[in-house]
Amino acid sequence: MSVFTTELVAILWALGWVEEVKRGDVFTCSDSAAALMALKGGRSGARPDLLVEILIILKQIFKLGNTVGFVWVLAHIGVVRNKKADMAAKRTINRKNLDIEVRYEGAECKSLINEETVKLWQKG
Repeated sequence: MSVFTTELVAILWALGWVEEVKRGDVFTCSDSAAALMALKGGRSGARPDLLVEILIILKQIFKLGNTVGFVWVLAHIGVVRNKKADMAAKRTINRKNLDIEVRYEGAECKSLINEETVKLWQKG
């Protein structure tokens, strides 16, 4: 799973919480400029499925009268909570089993197949 996918899943989880709890105005912080640009533009070459899910939840949140703002935070400058979030994301990328089901997208499948093919080729 890519860092981009993990960032989008984190945003999706945050928005799911907002939708469930139905708080007023909220801000979601991310150090992933790529994820935030995909949200801003409403398009992404990688993981359009997750982007659509996020946009649907955002629409539902807005219908409830809530607003969501997104804030880009600079990475690797010592922001404690951002550092903790990055460490958690990196641990998640390397886990075989996740607490949620995130299906692989076509490009991710191709990458995994290529990696395994190279491993098998080198063994044999």
